[in-house]
Amino acid sequence: MNKDYLFVIPPSDAVYLQVSRYKSKVAEIIGDYDGMNSKAHITVQNIAKKDPLEVEVALQTIKKRMSELPCISIGVNGFNYFQHGETMTIYAAIKGSYQIDNWFHSLKKCFGKCTLTVPHITVARSLSIDKFLKLWPKFRQLTYQDTFSADKVLVFEKNTIADGKGYALIDIIYFKNEQNAVRLT
Repeated sequence: MNKDYLFVIPPSDAVYLQVSRYKSKVAEIIGDYDGMNSKAHITVQNIAKKDPLEVEVALQTIKKRMSELPCISIGVNGFNYFQHGETMTIYAAIKGSYQIDNWFHSLKKCFGKCTLTVPHITVARSLSIDKFLKLWPKFRQLTYQDTFSADKVLVFEKNTIADGKGYALIDIIYFKNEQNAVRLT
């Protein structure tokens, strides 16, 4: 049976709590919405409909490559949005810099190919245009800034065919730092 895999960078508890507050504010304004209960994260990679044995082999290479990347401080700087056809997504924006952009590029290359995406923390996704127009004027004016240390990637798995269960954590990949060097020796 094929499975789907999700690789994410978890933010700090402080960022997680603040994004949860923003998600609650969105629900107060527009009601329940898709993803309102999802935990704040930065999606690194989605791998859909793959044979678990194939992914298990690939995961060894991915882990080796990721473990060579350094931990990095990621800044959150305000909000922005994506438009996906008829729907919109509001997200907490990652503060870009030469160092951050190169680090994320290197992270994506760990998967053997580099599909460039904008790193972000989703607040509200798949919004109709009407709901977006209610929310965006409020988010556009907010000045949310924070930082957190990216020291790991969480790997989740779920059955491709919906069985009522969500993603389950199957692995944690740590980036290189002094603690990892001590742990690995």
